[in-house]
Amino acid sequence: MGRTDTRIRQYPDAVARPSAPRFDVRMNDPFIREKFTREHTAARKLANEYFQRYPKDRYQTEVESWRNLQSANIEFTMKRLREPIPGDRMIQAMKEPKRLFRVALYKEGTTPVEICSAMRHEGEIWLVPDWIRSPRGRSAKPLRMIPLSKFSHKEFPLTSEAFADYAIDGVVPKGLFDRHIPPVLSAAFGVLERPAIRVQMGRLATAADRPPE
Repeated sequence: MGRTDTRIRQYPDAVARPSAPRFDVRMNDPFIREKFTREHTAARKLANEYFQRYPKDRYQTEVESWRNLQSANIEFTMKRLREPIPGDRMIQAMKEPKRLFRVALYKEGTTPVEICSAMRHEGEIWLVPDWIRSPRGRSAKPLRMIPLSKFSHKEFPLTSEAFADYAIDGVVPKGLFDRHIPPVLSAAFGVLERPAIRVQMGRLATAADRPPE
C-alpha cells in the first residue's frame, strides 16, 4: 500500500484521532487586568476612581504592577475580578466574630509610640487606623485595613505589664494613615479600603480601653 497507509498502520493515533484542542488558561482566569499609562497626578486619580468603581472588598481590586517611565509617566496594571463577590458571602464576612487587638508602633515623622487598633480577619491580623461609625453609633466599619504581616513585628505575652498585644519594629510610613493613599503604597502594603466588615461598638471600647489580660 502507499506511504500514508504505512503511517496509519505504525502510528494510528497520528491520523485517526483528531488533535486535542489547546486549552487557554486565560479562559479560566477570574481576573481582568487593565494597563494604563498616566502622569503621576492623573495616575493617582484614575486609580482612586477605579477602586471606587470596583470596590476592593467585592472585586479584590489591586494595583498588580507599576513602573516609572523615562517620560515621567507611570505605567501600571489594575487587576480585579470579572464578577463581584456574591452578596451572601459579604454578609457572612460581616457576621464573622471579631477579636480586637492593640498594636504599638512608631509613625513616620512622630516621636512618641502610638497605639493602633487591629482585628483578626480570615486568619490574619489587620491594622485598623480609623473607623466609620454607624449613624446610630451601635457599630462601626474599618475605614481601611493593613495586614500586620507586611511589617516586622513581635507579639507580647499576656501579662499585667503588657500595654499592647503586638509591636511593629521600625517606622510605619505616614502615608498609610493619610486620607488618600497613593496607589503604589496601597499595593505595596496590601491595603484594604472600606471592607464590608462591621464591629459592635462595645468591642471597639474593649480594644481602646481594656486593661491588660
